[in-house]
Amino acid sequence: EVLQLDNETKPVPTKPVVEATESGMMQRTFLPINQYGKLAQKVIMTYSDGFQVNPDLVAATVLMGVATAADKKMVVVHGNYTNRPCIWLCVVALSGYNKTSSMDRILKPLEAINEDIMNNYRMEYAEWKKNGEQGNPPEKKQLILTDSTPESRDELLKVCGVLIYRDEIYGMFKDLNRYNMSGEQENFLSIWSGKSYAVNRKTTSSFYVKDPHLSICGGIQPGVMQDAFGGKAFEASGFLARWLFLWIDDAKVPDSVNEVVIDKQIESEWYTFLQNLWRIPPREFRLDPNAANVYQGYMKKSADTMNAEGCESNVRAMLAKLRIYALRLALVIH
Repeated sequence: EVLQLDNETKPVPTKPVVEATESGMMQRTFLPINQYGKLAQKVIMTYSDGFQVNPDLVAATVLMGVATAADKKMVVVHGNYTNRPCIWLCVVALSGYNKTSSMDRILKPLEAINEDIMNNYRMEYAEWKKNGEQGNPPEKKQLILTDSTPESRDELLKVCGVLIYRDEIYGMFKDLNRYNMSGEQENFLSIWSGKSYAVNRKTTSSFYVKDPHLSICGGIQPGVMQDAFGGKAFEASGFLARWLFLWIDDAKVPDSVNEVVIDKQIESEWYTFLQNLWRIPPREFRLDPNAANVYQGYMKKSADTMNAEGCESNVRAMLAKLRIYALRLALVIH
């Protein structure tokens, strides 16, 4: 269930909804697209039609774009807990489905932001060198990572939020196993929870990462799911429970070149929206009374399942994390 932060509450569909795209393709959708903003709905239908993919794929990637642009400056506070829009999303679909092309295009505005902040850093660094390296060097910023060491990632998280975006997310798990002896998996768990932490080094200066914000997005093929996410260590530690999965089980490979071109006006509006969201100052949100009541009902419903005799530990872990995701998604939708 996706919660509302305004006074209007709408029922959330719990069964598949069939939607028609402009080209007449019938797509089975599960995500409550009708709860998205008007621009997001236009983006979802336009891009799903243009790339001939299920609207759910676009809708999920839109959430990732907003969560990344909102950065850690956008928070939702409820009770004693503060949540930032950190999302870990894995899209599961067979090869040839256009998942990478469509996701790349939807997240392209973030690449433009990333290029700007990296160029600004290079200019600031060159100016610092030119002035004889007086004072502290400028802090490196980067919005999107594909491959990095834990040390360089921590350096970036010290300054701003980061999105790890991989075409094939299986590669990230290979990297994770590379560094696992150093407690890298445990670091990921803490980062997802937004826990501040210190980075201590022998050769360089130590530093503190306050309120880390790390989102992860990528695709994977069903055949390697077991290798990537399987294993008792991932399940027992709660690592697996922190992921949201979008499994496109009815993926059909297009049998012809689609001549539907993405509407340039909608694409421009999407660019502007994400860039403006990236620039606005920090804001704090709280659930209004109606939304708080809905959330309380969800807490009760999930607690009944978790407390039931015979509820498996992995199910309890998943439901516990979904309670947190409900607030994060409410913030992103808002």
